[in-house]
Amino acid sequence: MLRAHYDGIAGFDDLMEFVRQLPHPDKRFSVLARISHASFRQKTYRLVYGILHAFFTQPAPVCVGPEH
Repeated sequence: MLRAHYDGIAGFDDLMEFVRQLPHPDKRFSVLARISHASFRQKTYRLVYGILHAFFTQPAPVCVGPEH
């Protein structure tokens, strides 16, 4: 999940609670500094694409069995 630093749509604590309740253990929460709600249209839009690229190109987990 990406959250813009100056995004007034949803509160930080509410989003953290939402992410905590997601059932999958592999999750990310990034706060984009100095960015508002329109993160793809701001001067720092490359930061957003960098975070998305890192998430979607991460290596597959080595162990996919039960947790130890």
